[in-house]
Amino acid sequence: MSGNYKNTVQIARKTLIPKERRVQVTEGELSKYLHVTRRGVGPIHTPYGYFWQYDFHIDDKWGKYSVLVRAQVDKEYNPIFLNNELLLRIDSGCETGQLFHDNTCECREQLHEALKKINEHGEGMIIHVPSQDGRGGGLAFKLATLLLEKDLGLNTVEAARILANNEEIDLRTYGGVVGILKFFRAKRNILLMTNNPHKISTLKENRYKILRTSILIPPTRFTKKHLRAKKIELGHLLP
Repeated sequence: MSGNYKNTVQIARKTLIPKERRVQVTEGELSKYLHVTRRGVGPIHTPYGYFWQYDFHIDDKWGKYSVLVRAQVDKEYNPIFLNNELLLRIDSGCETGQLFHDNTCECREQLHEALKKINEHGEGMIIHVPSQDGRGGGLAFKLATLLLEKDLGLNTVEAARILANNEEIDLRTYGGVVGILKFFRAKRNILLMTNNPHKISTLKENRYKILRTSILIPPTRFTKKHLRAKKIELGHLLP
């Protein structure tokens, strides 16, 4: 075996050794420490170019985080961001739309648009939180809303509020996102790809400077009423 082969195998095995960091984050004016663990890393080849995928675990209510990064990396496979600002997408899990292509959801198209924008920008990061399906209510909750939408003709917000008994329908938190940014020692200037202004507040609490850019997907006959509801009822920044 060549020395290069042995060295490459040794490096790959080394990526399987968890890298841990304890970081302090603030959310809702409450400060706490999170245990952030990088469990693996490897390159993936997408239709939008090469990205590094990282497997993270955080000791918060969401647990698993998948992170896609386009950037140079150091010898420990940590990203090296050269631009003055970080192009970032916070992406909640959506099994029905992103995996099974449900037409009533534009989450898959938003993810692909984010990958495209990062490729064009040359650098960037997507932090995907699989267990935040259904705005944090979970997959079972999301499926129940789809049942109400189909049988009663409701939009996504109406269905969620009925099932939540008019309580809060967006249970997502973003402290773990801050934890990953701090783990990577990412730039403090962030260009956030989102239509949801609520994703901005936690980043600002942690002293990140935020500019926003929209991820706009043309409405279809399946998504039009849901997008209108998100704009009117949830304050999403849509045309």
